[in-house]
Amino acid sequence: MSYEIDRRIAAGDDFDKLLASYDKMVKAAEFTPKNVKNINDFDTFGEATRWMEKRGWRNKFYDKVTRDIVDESMKNFQAFNQRLYTNESAIPEEIARRLEALKTTAEMENYYETDTDHDLDAFEQEGYEQLIHDSANEEFMVDLDSEDEEEGGDDGTE
Repeated sequence: MSYEIDRRIAAGDDFDKLLASYDKMVKAAEFTPKNVKNINDFDTFGEATRWMEKRGWRNKFYDKVTRDIVDESMKNFQAFNQRLYTNESAIPEEIARRLEALKTTAEMENYYETDTDHDLDAFEQEGYEQLIHDSANEEFMVDLDSEDEEEGGDDGTE
């Protein structure tokens, strides 16, 4: 609206209605000088974006001082985790057990030479070709005259 008012003023056109609408909008949104609290406050999101961009998109004010409930909660979580791990007596034994298991697994892999690469596709193809070759040499005969038919069928009656 401000741009349109400026354009109409420059062109010499009537801008009274537009100016009245602009004044109503400013008052409704409370964009008045009496609402400005501090010169360092942000009036628009663009100002906040420019401020964050100048600081590398990180807010550098944090100095380990508790400012609100979030900071207090973070301190509580950190203290809880520290007490949990420093007071837990089974953790060093668990770590030692897992390291020993990893070492044993590595030794077994080296013993069985699992590091060598095998061409599993070639192995599968060779097995398939052998199966086809063996099936081609065998004659598959179906015996149509079975003993079950002579005895009266599969139902067990004679």
